[in-house]
Amino acid sequence: MKKEIELLDKKISYLFNPSRRAKKIRLTVKSDGNLMVSAPFRLDENRVRDFMKIKSKWITDKLNYFREHPGIILSADKEAVVEHKRAALKLVHSRLEYFNKIYQFRYAKVAIRNQITRWGSCSKNGHLSFNNKVVLLSERHADYIVVHELCHLGQLNHSQNFWNLVAKTVPDYKKIKKELKQFHLR
Repeated sequence: MKKEIELLDKKISYLFNPSRRAKKIRLTVKSDGNLMVSAPFRLDENRVRDFMKIKSKWITDKLNYFREHPGIILSADKEAVVEHKRAALKLVHSRLEYFNKIYQFRYAKVAIRNQITRWGSCSKNGHLSFNNKVVLLSERHADYIVVHELCHLGQLNHSQNFWNLVAKTVPDYKKIKKELKQFHLR
């Protein structure tokens, strides 16, 4: 349900979602500038509002950031999602095959998902997962994501050894990683 609160002399609207599964209050500022608030179902709404007031600087900073840095929002309707998944699977398999000639890692499974928070992931079982929107990126951005997840097969962390592996085929990974922050998944 849509609500409003005054924070730091500004009226801010937010979407309130009481949840039976929530264990604590959670604030999320989406890249489109929407504030989402979820809280345990039986928690008094005044406590939620008090918490929001405590976090008012964080909330307004995030809202201002997305207002000043709108970035590129990558979203798709249901038909496009299916098409993106097919194209992304083809792209990812092709790039994995290319880069794995260098790395020689073993992976168990490759999945393409319609995610809104991650470009990819790697499990300790060697399962690689990629966002279907990887197909919308430039080749160098997509390659970085593929290499990043592939290198987790060698180092399941973000240690210097991991970044050294990434740098082996993507020497400008720091720049690409920074550029990827301009894209907001939806």
